[in-house]
Amino acid sequence: MARTLLIIVGVILIVFLVVWALRKTDLLPFGGGSTSTLPTNLAEVMPADWVAILPLQPVNIDGDDISESTLYYKYDTGQIGGIIYDAQTTPLGNQAVPVPSQSPTYLVPYRLLPDYVGTKTNGYLSDATLEWEQVFFDTRQDNKAAITVPRNRLMVRGILNNLVNRFSVFWWIDPQAGYGGATTSTAGWLSLSDTVPNKWEAWNNLEYIHEVWNWEPLADRSNLCRRSLWVLNDTSATTPPSPPVFVKDPSTGDLLFCTGGEMPKSPAFPEAQVLAYLRDGSATRLDPTYTNAPKFSGAKVFRITAPADLTTVHDNQIIVTGEVDFVDNGQRYAMWWAAKMVAPQSVKETVSWEITGLTPR
Repeated sequence: MARTLLIIVGVILIVFLVVWALRKTDLLPFGGGSTSTLPTNLAEVMPADWVAILPLQPVNIDGDDISESTLYYKYDTGQIGGIIYDAQTTPLGNQAVPVPSQSPTYLVPYRLLPDYVGTKTNGYLSDATLEWEQVFFDTRQDNKAAITVPRNRLMVRGILNNLVNRFSVFWWIDPQAGYGGATTSTAGWLSLSDTVPNKWEAWNNLEYIHEVWNWEPLADRSNLCRRSLWVLNDTSATTPPSPPVFVKDPSTGDLLFCTGGEMPKSPAFPEAQVLAYLRDGSATRLDPTYTNAPKFSGAKVFRITAPADLTTVHDNQIIVTGEVDFVDNGQRYAMWWAAKMVAPQSVKETVSWEITGLTPR
């Protein structure tokens, strides 16, 4: 009996070693048939000039129950791109290969960004680091389901200096076209809020994101940002957006302080005081003698000018003027503004400004 058991164990061991050897020599398909996977050695699939930033990452947004593999890599001067390798048994442009004649898996590369054809020829995924999420288009579906359950969208956000400055969305089209996609980027940072910079709760909650706020700092002394809403015209889980681009909402593009919705109490420069007054309507921002000042609150300021030199003297006071264009309660305004410098009264104080005029121009 013991001898019989030893013979059985020996046969099993020999079969195991033969199968292992065949796999090591690539005489068996990766993963065995329809569940093909990629080799773990990135050098086997990656161009020599690329530098992988991560191991191959699973992705499944092409409608089947088999996960593909995404390679995120650095190229040229450090930009980060992405490509999806799809293990297929039918080479592109050919009919299905009969099962007895199937060769090992074909690795079909589908570029995400950057690409050389279609709508993805401009842009890349990140300047430094990135994060990605796979989500359903339909918010009623469970984004925490197993990876073998195909999603509809792959979202990638590029992060530079702890701020999101690039955002891309990808979807499956077909085996010939591969993956479609759209991307947006900024010299500043992207947020999901128009009042809070770098707010990304929806990302953490695995929600599908197709619109972002672009916060772009101006080269100025008052820390002003231009904020605008960029929307991907994505309306269906099965129909790709056309054209697949992020489009600026024309009603946006106003100015706000880069720190967010909170207004500075006593700005160091006059244009900031004017912007703050148009936003919060606080009478403390006015010259006490300016009793007939027009009242505004929550205005959207699209343009404001101010002189570089703040030493112009009128009637023994430093008075500066500029222009401002804004919308308040649906009405457009184009005005001149004037503000006077209030000199500090002690070493514990600094220069402040009071608005002395807001008149139509």
